Amino acid sequence: MSLNFEDYNIHIEAENNQYIITESKLFIGLREIKNFQCKALVYLPTKVIEQPHMYLFIDSYKMYNYLLKLHKFKLNIKSTLPKNEVLYMKNLRVKEGNFDISGTQKGYILVHFPKFAFKYTTNIPIKCNKITFRISDSELLKSAINQYPEYRIEIIDLEHLGIKSIKTDEQIENNLLHIEFVDNIDSYYLFMKNVKPIIELILYLTSFAERRRLTWSSFTCSDCIEHYNCRRVFNQDKKVYRLVSDEVFNKFLSTSLQRIQFNEIGYYLSILNLIVTANKYPTNIKIILFNTALETILKKRFDKKRDKYKVELINKLNIITFDIEKIKDMIDIRNSITHGDEVSSRKQFKFSNSWQILLERMVLNELGWGDLSMTDVNYVKGNYVLGLV
Repeated sequence: MSLNFEDYNIHIEAENNQYIITESKLFIGLREIKNFQCKALVYLPTKVIEQPHMYLFIDSYKMYNYLLKLHKFKLNIKSTLPKNEVLYMKNLRVKEGNFDISGTQKGYILVHFPKFAFKYTTNIPIKCNKITFRISDSELLKSAINQYPEYRIEIIDLEHLGIKSIKTDEQIENNLLHIEFVDNIDSYYLFMKNVKPIIELILYLTSFAERRRLTWSSFTCSDCIEHYNCRRVFNQDKKVYRLVSDEVFNKFLSTSLQRIQFNEIGYYLSILNLIVTANKYPTNIKIILFNTALETILKKRFDKKRDKYKVELINKLNIITFDIEKIKDMIDIRNSITHGDEVSSRKQFKFSNSWQILLERMVLNELGWGDLSMTDVNYVKGNYVLGLV
């Protein structure tokens, strides 16, 4: 299928050979725009930091103007791909467009996919229990089995989470994570209900251990369907001094997943998200987010949120605090920041460091990891920990 880009006065975002030329049908909600079909350029990413997008080539100014004025998230598109595949995209957002009224009488519209897009093979029933995720370039979810065989992740016996096994890929450059589930997944509803919480949990646990935000960009089910994660902002967080050593990460991940029950995933995601998010913010915001995480744990354990119970909770959980600021002073600093009182940047930095140590120790405890010796929050001064860089 050929297409002369020059006729449409278009400057595409990626290289020509990275696009697929398709024939596409357009829908407003479920209603197809009758007697209209257009060629399109589709970009389906192979890297986590990218998102899919599509150029629609329009030969009618009336149609161009109509599409450009659509309210957000009304446009759906179904495209025919090579090899008997179909790409379906729902709730598209029109990003930009151009139409040459006086010249070629041709134009284009660029659309991005803010909800979801998936590619599937026709005439093949979608039913599988083995799902492969394309994930961020993680340091701890390694698969360099030729150099370090012991670092490849392989966890089994997680039936309480509906999982048979979790494995990293055999090729490190692939950035793939393979998860085999107990039950088959045959609908988007079951994916959202049973699968999405699991991949989010695994990546948040890894993000917590790496002190970076990791994510997934797509998943493949039985090689006949691929879903793209279009609603996530893909970060390129720089390598930092991580929390958990790579020498014990496999055991840390396994221990955490063994401890967490399916109905508790929301709780763990909330505190992990707060800790991971805090790492990206200035010291005053960090302190507020760390305190929110502490209150979330307090609410879970004591069903209370007031400051006077925080010290009691920390003592009950046997969290080591002798090497950080006094808990009461830490709480007072947080309250001063919240009330808009002036707190010097030096004081904020000192107390935010104590808040981070405290909350990372508390979350490690919540995950069932009591040995701090292979973490960056070890309390033994001068003890060098391998595998944190």
